[in-house]
Amino acid sequence: MKYNILKNSSGVILPIYLQNLNSFVGSGLTGVSYSGAGIKCYYKKNTDPSVTLVTLVSGIVGTYVANGLVEVSSANAPGDYELCLPNAAFAAPPSGNVFLTATLYNVINALPVKIDIQLTDPPSNTSGSTFDSTVTEPSAVPAFPSTINQAVAFILQRAMNKETCTDNTAIVYKSDGTTVVGTASITDDGTTLTRGAYS
Repeated sequence: MKYNILKNSSGVILPIYLQNLNSFVGSGLTGVSYSGAGIKCYYKKNTDPSVTLVTLVSGIVGTYVANGLVEVSSANAPGDYELCLPNAAFAAPPSGNVFLTATLYNVINALPVKIDIQLTDPPSNTSGSTFDSTVTEPSAVPAFPSTINQAVAFILQRAMNKETCTDNTAIVYKSDGTTVVGTASITDDGTTLTRGAYS
């Protein structure tokens, strides 16, 4: 099983599948409990010096319970379980490749389950902030090239804020409706109306 999960994620619920060793068709194994005899779980990141053992506890389907293991439904989804590794398993520095491996084994009549997870960095723009960060309203027309946040903010100003137009000048304002952000020249030769670049 392979997953890509953001670094420093919390409350991660991992779907896993326990295959029945006694089935010739790969059927799932039902009835496995977190407290089953001999059952063990551990995880290790490639940056860790050693493995970390997980003391399993009873889980709740669809709810994060640290160290929890729970069967989804023996009747409707035989073999499907949910495993909740502790949040510390996903802690990682903001740069560099980090890989997490988790293993559930010693389950009677089931193959060991190996989970490979690549811990990924969140997407960011050239300024290093994430795309869902707060955008500050510009006080002037952004220079080109600009950051994504600056460009989007100015586009929003053009779309949402007050603009005025005289015979020779277009003006875009901040959201207060009085502060000028930028102006552009307007010319009309009788055939084509041309607006210059905002500055």
